[in-house]
Amino acid sequence: MRAAAMLLVAGCVVGPPKGYGPGESWTFPLVDPLANGVIVAPATIAKGTMLFALGVTPNGTLWHWHTGAWTPERYARLGAVQLGTLHVNEGYAYDLRLRVEDARKRYIAGRLDVLSASLAFGFDRDAGVGWLATANRAQIPAGARSFELKWHRLAYATAKVDGVPRDLMLDLMDGHSRLRTAGRHEVTIGDVTRFGVDFAGLDDVPWFDSDFDGILGLDFFRDFNVTIDLDAERVYVSPRHEVAPAARIARWNLACPHTGCAQLALHGRRIDVTPEHVPLQVVFAATTPGGARLPPLELDIDSGGGAPFALELPAEYADAALAVIDASPFPRLCDQATACVAPY
Repeated sequence: MRAAAMLLVAGCVVGPPKGYGPGESWTFPLVDPLANGVIVAPATIAKGTMLFALGVTPNGTLWHWHTGAWTPERYARLGAVQLGTLHVNEGYAYDLRLRVEDARKRYIAGRLDVLSASLAFGFDRDAGVGWLATANRAQIPAGARSFELKWHRLAYATAKVDGVPRDLMLDLMDGHSRLRTAGRHEVTIGDVTRFGVDFAGLDDVPWFDSDFDGILGLDFFRDFNVTIDLDAERVYVSPRHEVAPAARIARWNLACPHTGCAQLALHGRRIDVTPEHVPLQVVFAATTPGGARLPPLELDIDSGGGAPFALELPAEYADAALAVIDASPFPRLCDQATACVAPY
């Protein structure tokens, strides 16, 4: 089931929509941006801070919850909403008791559809930030490639898949691009070409709109920073760039003496951890004593895990060199423990 929230906004507005501010451009931190999964950000409402997945819809709202069909009679008033530096005076939401759990034990309260006739939306995974802006403040890098964004109830783009024209629905809530028959394909949209895009099938997508040939999911954008500008009816992409871990983690404004807000010391397979903030997720890269790179790991610590502790890493990580590459105050849940280590 797909839940969502919406903040009402009139279309074709000059400047920011009424009730949005301050200013004409806003940023917000992303949770787990390096995982290349669904785009997730924290938003604060009267009930507290919750995580929301971000997406796009064409209905003239900035955010909209849906379950595969439009059900406006089931919306409830949220009150003021804060998303990073953006404050909205009044919002409405679909039943907040509905919660969506992702595959790796982090709870997502709903879906925020980040698009409006007067706004642009973008994200930079390496910096760990997303942004919204009025059309005249849209952040479009010099030399960015682009393609046309079209609408038929939902946002879509006309692509050439192995040279054959296909209308692909844009879905930032789906980590996979999809066609009726799964397979790897060359995809060209406008002046953007990707080789070997791994398309999944559509059998397990009951909400798919059959007017389209498939879905353009997040995996198509994995190597890019992205800007979606509804005013220009364009999607812009530019190559990702390397960002220092300390600069990426600074998006949370955590006052800690060590990068990642934890001291890590590895002795053989045992990692000694001294948290400097809880709750906490720390993502770290690892290199064997011989210089081989190992898959990154994440360390999740809940609010009850503030004291120093030790955990065992898999055998191949014994005496590895560890380097923190990201951190956030939104850890995943651990099974029957206040802290755990898992593949990232």
